Amino acid sequence: MARRTPICFIEVFFSPNSARFILYGSGQTRPIRKRSLNTSGGWERLRPRAPCLRRFAPHSERMCGRYETDLRALPGLSRFTEWVGPEIVDEIAKVRSLDVRPTHTMPILLRPEREAPWEVEPMRWGLLPHWAQKKDLKPAINARAETVAEKPYFRKAFAERRAVVVASAFFEWRPPREGEKKKRKMRIARADGLPIFLAAIWEPAPEVSTYAILTTDAGSDVVDVHDRQPVVLELDALETWTLCGGDELLRPSDEGSLLLEEA
Repeated sequence: MARRTPICFIEVFFSPNSARFILYGSGQTRPIRKRSLNTSGGWERLRPRAPCLRRFAPHSERMCGRYETDLRALPGLSRFTEWVGPEIVDEIAKVRSLDVRPTHTMPILLRPEREAPWEVEPMRWGLLPHWAQKKDLKPAINARAETVAEKPYFRKAFAERRAVVVASAFFEWRPPREGEKKKRKMRIARADGLPIFLAAIWEPAPEVSTYAILTTDAGSDVVDVHDRQPVVLELDALETWTLCGGDELLRPSDEGSLLLEEA
């Protein structure tokens, strides 16, 4: 009797009149079965309203999936400027976006060595190790702080390549409350007016490097909106983090350090 491979995950590709299923076995990176179904004659209830595609890795939790980079509007920007220099701030702030999404290429802050100056490198949001490209795996936009040092997808980047996403705020959607029908988009920024510094890891690539944002348990400021949050670094911890130290920084934000408002 043929040995059956346990199913690990399924990718589903939808178009207006059809659906395609790709099954992957446990521990495998190549599909073990493909199926295409025509839905035009029936099965109408399962057809999505618009075409969609699962584009990110199944182990990539879609927690922090939006942020903004409107740095010039922050009252505490001068403190960051004193820390890294005006040239670095100008390089980051010139890319202004109120809706940064996965696959966008954004300026990322690096410190290769302790004696080296700060650097800014454009990177695409969605970390993809070089070996994952060969196996046709999907990029990851987030990595869990609790397992980032263990998972093969992230552990080399975590050990050797750390970075900082400099943002003005990130976004999360609050679940509907009693009497509400829709989720509410919440803007989450630092209460002290500084940019919000998000811990990240990155992977080099021939054309453009890629990055993922680390997440941890939600702090008291965020827990009513989501049970996870990005790892937020303090200004004086940026150097420690980028030089691959300070694993104790992977923790929820302190109470009162984040300010939430409806976007």
